[in-house]
Amino acid sequence: MIKKINLNFANAVGLFFLLILVSFMTSNALIQLFTTLIILTGIVHLVINRENYTFFKKIPKFISLPILAFVLLGILTTFLNIKEAPLILDSLREYRWVFSYFFFSYLLFFFFNKGWVEKSQWTLLVSIIISLYAIWQAFYGMDLVTGDHSRVIGKEPLYRSIGTFGMPLTFAYLYGSLFFIFSSQIFNFKSNYKTKKIVILALSLLLLSVILSQTRGAWLAALLTLFVCGLFFVKKLRILLVVLLLASPIAYSFAPENFKKRVGSIVDVKADGVNKGRIYVWRAHYSRFKEKPWLGSGISNYEDYVSNFYQQNNIKSNLVSHAHNSYLHILSAQGVIGLIPFIIFHLGFIFMAIRCYLSKDIVYSAIGVSSFSTQMYLYLGGLTEAVFLDSELNQLLSLIWALTTVIYLRDKKQLRVPVQ
Repeated sequence: MIKKINLNFANAVGLFFLLILVSFMTSNALIQLFTTLIILTGIVHLVINRENYTFFKKIPKFISLPILAFVLLGILTTFLNIKEAPLILDSLREYRWVFSYFFFSYLLFFFFNKGWVEKSQWTLLVSIIISLYAIWQAFYGMDLVTGDHSRVIGKEPLYRSIGTFGMPLTFAYLYGSLFFIFSSQIFNFKSNYKTKKIVILALSLLLLSVILSQTRGAWLAALLTLFVCGLFFVKKLRILLVVLLLASPIAYSFAPENFKKRVGSIVDVKADGVNKGRIYVWRAHYSRFKEKPWLGSGISNYEDYVSNFYQQNNIKSNLVSHAHNSYLHILSAQGVIGLIPFIIFHLGFIFMAIRCYLSKDIVYSAIGVSSFSTQMYLYLGGLTEAVFLDSELNQLLSLIWALTTVIYLRDKKQLRVPVQ
């Protein structure tokens, strides 16, 4: 009877993780729903099996200690700088990803099996549907999810795709991440012919969706990530890079004029309004950092400061927002003391991904490449967008980090010589 219950519970956990993967393709509401369900499931399992508390001691100290230091410093900074209860709660919500990471890790450690990897490929059918919708959206500029077509910014003949999300930035980084999560599978181990065709079609549409989002930071992050991963990890990615490089000028020559202007504006910091807005908001947050360089001024209470900075410096900009740079925002929010553990645990997860890649187990090795490439994509994207503050993206990162941690713990003593 106990074995049957455990088997059913394991199946439920596996289903939850497959559903959260689908939610990253479809909806922020679903992401928050399934994240909450997984956390609650982990809490219930831990309460019933209290001896499993020792799992948390297995997490490498170079990960757990910096994360805890970062979160505790963030809480301290919040109470030092904010007095209103609603604003305090708003700031504390920015750290909810830490619960996701620890309970994702907990459940994956006890229940993850390699069969999930093969099953996860079928979730790509959902991404194919959403990608096709996003491609259609780029040409017709319509949002069928909310009916608020003004959310699809841009103009004819090519709009900026948002898929089923509210912003092209979120859509681009989610679908770019999904591309890197699944691409290593097709290159690292064999699938049956039917599954392989589905994966290749899905990857092509995911990449096209990122392009049609017209998110320039995501374009650059994807190109750099493909280059690095093709150079160091997956030899077949080099072929894809060559194809993309050869096809790009041809595709560009047929692109609409507004798309060409979007590409050309990447390095235009004088005439392009978005680029100028980025520089203004970077200046504002850097000024905020200089006022409280050690512990910072708080992670979410920045709007008044940015508005006042614009007024004091005669800056006309509507971009009153986070720093549009993950690292600058953490520097502004938690100071140098907060940024140090933030950088340490990010580098720690990169290190663990590389160790997973070196596993003798081909599935674990593929997961290592997926983890490394997805992290690199989002970390590079964090230079022009506050990726870490996006609730959809930091939940995805928490899942990637958790799986990386579990594979590292299971396989850290079984390494192979890297094969190019």
